[in-house]
Amino acid sequence: MPYQHILLAKLFPGLVLSAVSMLLLLAEGVWFLQLSPAFLLLAIVCGIPGLIFINLIGIMVDLQLPKLRWSSEQEAVKQNLNPPFPLVIGLMAGGLVVLASFSLGISMLGTTLGIIVLFTLINIFLYRLLLTKGPGWLEQIEG
Repeated sequence: MPYQHILLAKLFPGLVLSAVSMLLLLAEGVWFLQLSPAFLLLAIVCGIPGLIFINLIGIMVDLQLPKLRWSSEQEAVKQNLNPPFPLVIGLMAGGLVVLASFSLGISMLGTTLGIIVLFTLINIFLYRLLLTKGPGWLEQIEG
C-alpha cells in the first residue's frame, strides 16, 4: 500500500472525530453564549485548518515516538504520552495567534483570514514533510 494512502487513512478518522468535537463545542457555545451565526461560520472555517494541523502534528509525534512496548491494551492507551504533545503545540500555536491578533489590533475577519492562510501553508509544509520523511520514519519503526 502506498505511504500516501496510509497517511490519509490515519489523517481522515482523526479529522472526523476532531470535527465532531469542534461542532459539539460550538453547539454548546450557541446554546450557552448565544454566539452569532457570523462568528460560528468564521469559527468553523478557520477551525478546519487548525484541526488538520493538530492531526498532522499527532501523526508526526506517533512516527517519531511510537509506543510499541506494552503488555496490555490498557497500558498502550493509558501510559502513552504522545497525545499531550500535539495538544500543547496546538495550544501554543493558538495562543500565538490570539496574542498577535490582539497586539496588532486585527479585526475578526482579518484574524480569520490570517489563520486560514497561515495554517494552510503550515499544513501543506507538514503534509509534504510527512510524505517525504514519513516513509523513512515508518521504516525505522518496522526495522
